[in-house]
Amino acid sequence: MHAPEIAIWAQAGMLAGEIARLTGLSKREGNGRRFFNDALICLQAQRLGANVLTSNIRDYDFLKPLLPRVRTIFYRRQSPRDGAD
Repeated sequence: MHAPEIAIWAQAGMLAGEIARLTGLSKREGNGRRFFNDALICLQAQRLGANVLTSNIRDYDFLKPLLPRVRTIFYRRQSPRDGAD
């Protein structure tokens, strides 16, 4: 586990604000924290040269153009009915 540096925390806050403005979503509905966490994960992955594995396609669609060097791998969660015979 690698703790992000202070500069990455600050950059994540700026990115979260930018995403909130671009999407028009209110920060009061928890979107600010959600975007902040996603930005922090992406920036830390970029710093470490790591990939981000996520099923959160909606939020990462906003981040991808802002952080194009971050390698993101998307997957879909299997619903309980998908595995049933």
